Amino acid sequence: MKIACTLVLFVMLRCYVNARNIPGTCRTHTGIILLSGEEWKDPNHCSTYRCSIFDGEAELEGVTCAAYHVPPHCRLVSAANELYPQCCPTVICSDKSR
Repeated sequence: MKIACTLVLFVMLRCYVNARNIPGTCRTHTGIILLSGEEWKDPNHCSTYRCSIFDGEAELEGVTCAAYHVPPHCRLVSAANELYPQCCPTVICSDKSR
């Protein structure tokens, strides 16, 4: 029984290590594997990621919303439940003359 459990654990670990090191792929922070050229939009953060090859190495590039300076009479409004870039906040300002 002990040998069988050790063998199963070794096989599982070996599969995990091989999946982590697949040439030409990237792994997101959630564990999703992307092929070169594939894009993934993170549903939990307003960002998108793309797997690219630079000098023979796979790199995961991330893009998110810009930082905003919000004047005192303005506020940021975000689109809940949207994916990047629709989830990025918009600056809404009230009319100061009212």
